[in-house]
Amino acid sequence: MVLAEREGQLEQLRALYREALRGRGRAGVVSGPVGSGKTELLHAFAREPGGEAPLHLLASATRSERGVPLGVVRQLLPAVGRDDDAHETALKLLALIERSDRPVLISVDDAHLADAPSLTCLAALTRRIGGSRALVLLGYVPPAVEGDPLLAADLPPEPLLTRVPVGLLSGTGVAAALDGAAHDPSAVHALTGGNPRLVRALRELPDGPSDPGGLARTPAFGRALVSVLHRCEPATLRAARALAVLGAPARPVALSRLTGLDTQTCARALRSLEETGLLVNGRFAHEALPAAVLGAMPADELSALYATAAPLLYADGAPPRVVARSLLAGNTVTEPWAIPLLHEAAEQALTAGEPEEAVRCLTLARELATDDGQRHASTVLLIQAEWQADPAAAGRHLTSLVEAAGSHALSARHTLAVVDQLLWFGRVEEAIGALGRLTEMHDLLTPAERKRLYAAEVWLSCLYPAAEGHAGPSAGGARGGLGPEPALESARMLSGLVSQEEAALRLADAERALQRQHLDERTVFLCANALLTLTYRDRLQDAQRWCERLMSRAATPGTRTWHALFTALAAEICFRRGDLAGAVGHARAALDLIPLRSWGIRVAVPLGILVQAQVALGDIEAADASLHLPVSDAMFQSPIGLYYLQARGCYLTAIGRYAEALEEFRTIGELLEQWHIEPAPFMTWRIDMARVHLAMGRPAKARELADEEMERTPLEDARTRARCLRVLAAGADIGKQAGIYEHAVELLRTCDAPLELAYALAEFADALERVDEQPRAAELRDRARRLAQDCGVAEPYAERSFGGPATGPREPGASAGGGHAMPALSEAEHRVAALASAGYSNRQIAKKLFVTVSTVEQHLTRVYRKLGVARRSQLAGAYPSASAVR
Repeated sequence: MVLAEREGQLEQLRALYREALRGRGRAGVVSGPVGSGKTELLHAFAREPGGEAPLHLLASATRSERGVPLGVVRQLLPAVGRDDDAHETALKLLALIERSDRPVLISVDDAHLADAPSLTCLAALTRRIGGSRALVLLGYVPPAVEGDPLLAADLPPEPLLTRVPVGLLSGTGVAAALDGAAHDPSAVHALTGGNPRLVRALRELPDGPSDPGGLARTPAFGRALVSVLHRCEPATLRAARALAVLGAPARPVALSRLTGLDTQTCARALRSLEETGLLVNGRFAHEALPAAVLGAMPADELSALYATAAPLLYADGAPPRVVARSLLAGNTVTEPWAIPLLHEAAEQALTAGEPEEAVRCLTLARELATDDGQRHASTVLLIQAEWQADPAAAGRHLTSLVEAAGSHALSARHTLAVVDQLLWFGRVEEAIGALGRLTEMHDLLTPAERKRLYAAEVWLSCLYPAAEGHAGPSAGGARGGLGPEPALESARMLSGLVSQEEAALRLADAERALQRQHLDERTVFLCANALLTLTYRDRLQDAQRWCERLMSRAATPGTRTWHALFTALAAEICFRRGDLAGAVGHARAALDLIPLRSWGIRVAVPLGILVQAQVALGDIEAADASLHLPVSDAMFQSPIGLYYLQARGCYLTAIGRYAEALEEFRTIGELLEQWHIEPAPFMTWRIDMARVHLAMGRPAKARELADEEMERTPLEDARTRARCLRVLAAGADIGKQAGIYEHAVELLRTCDAPLELAYALAEFADALERVDEQPRAAELRDRARRLAQDCGVAEPYAERSFGGPATGPREPGASAGGGHAMPALSEAEHRVAALASAGYSNRQIAKKLFVTVSTVEQHLTRVYRKLGVARRSQLAGAYPSASAVR
């Protein structure tokens, strides 16, 4: 290791040696805190003292041999006996010096640990070497707690004795000491305080983490820290451990009570730790140090220390989380205040985004509970904490809590927390029962509980609008003099989503909520609903920006459920933006973050988006596999389940099972009507049905549905209106199609919908070709192709999300509408057949598909054979028109 910032001390020692060479013997005390590099300095000087090479006599003291008389001196003169007199031994050393034909260098490391007779002997020697060629050097740590043994030994004054102080390294010194090691000098300095012993331990690491916390967890640093602490005085070690348990700032009175030392001793021990670089202003120099200090303690001793500390911390008014950590780490908990404190600590941990800590607190609280009331209260809080990482883990407690709520064994606040879990898992009847009991005692609730009750009723009405036995939110339940309540704000925003009431106001509320809210267990659904509001109002760039931030904040092991929720929303945003690969990636990631059973009814969102994106990419096999994943029946009682029904309808359309697809979309419409949710910004089922009717050769029915959807769609919803226009254009006369498509394209240019725009441009190009506007059609088709490819779709020939013959091979025997079997065609055959049935010539088809005329003819031959037709004129009756494929 490079001896950094020690040149001044080395020069002092060389000057002393030059004096000794002149026959003016000298002594030096190299003093500094533990780990400051005194030993390295003595060794470096011994290797290069300058001038004539000395006879070097070396000794090192240890605490374990402190009781052995003359134990240190015998390392210098092995012949010395244990019972020899210290002064006589000093004369023997002096005689050895005088007989030597070389100068003599005597080095004693850790002299503060030497036995008293050895120090007396060395002091006597230094008083007698003034006329000799000798230099005596003592490495020394000035004691902070115990008396100074060097003073007791009566060392000589200046000029015979010179003190050479050695301190901690500066930031520059640390960088030099690291000597090019792959560690950030500032991080190392922050962790070590410039203690050379600790710096050297990190210097010897070949590689590793760059942050102070990571460095503190390395075994090399842990061993070095233990070495430093054990070389300190025992009181200093005890104080360091106690401080690590109690937390900063250091208070000698609290340390005294925990260590059993008097306050003055504790104060001196703290001062010693500051001199060592481990403390700064009474606090550990870095937050990672307390764990490192305690890491080497035997488990039983550490547990006993925490058990002793907990009541002291509680009596001193320490924060609940600090006291709770001692309770968790202690080996016995008997205090009557422990359970309420653990509850408070858990709630604070949840608010701080530390659910794992909350789970530990509440698990202990349940174990300590002596009655059902304590046990139920602990369990309610426990499921709230466990839900953040895995709702299924929380769900295992629900049945017992429902029974407790039914017997009025839970408080109103805790009952509402259980209701939240019941709604998540679709246990609607139990949720209604619990809310009914709270409604009966409405007048006894606090204003805050009434707001929470009202919010829960709104959530129930929105998530399960047809739930039997629920009359809807109670009148006046939202009134009260309290400030904003996240649960109530979230409920109102959800209500706005499904009703489209006050759309502009809800959009402003969403933006405000995202800008001001810190993500915690109270605001996670408010943030999620705010994101949905932005998404459904087509503010997709803003939604994606906020979603990425929230995903980043939620990306911790303890908040996997939050992370999964926001990742599912990211999938929906990507899908609406035409980023199909992103939609698939985020949807799969969301489903991987928590088990499928943990999603409750909300599994419909990532699963529905995943299937629709897979269909849009033409990956029918993957979509089929996704639809075979198990889902909850309760999902279909909620508007959330419509995501799944829509995805299933798109899949059925894509494989040509049109009658079944119509049934899925018709079911969506019936449910929305039953639930009085119209118009629904998240579910344009009429457009989906219209596409199927086009595929079945029913343009009149398709136009009827598109007209109805257009009439219900607000003017500001350009995306939906454009989709309506595309259906209307597909079923219009050839001469009118181009104008309608052009209007759709204009609307889509105002949206963040590149894939929709690509399809509309391709359809517009087809319409122009039909009226012989070839140059403009070619230009539009090129733009459509580039947009589609940016979205992961090779060619915008067919809107695969709505199926049609161009989406790929059908299942064997699949119905092409009213029940006629459609033989399986290849992808290429589908494309050629669709265009031929629409009236395109072979040459036009070849140009459109970038293949040769001969290839088109070969495909048509196979299509005729499979469909059982003999000529092109029969193809239109056996195969849907090209207008159906987009």
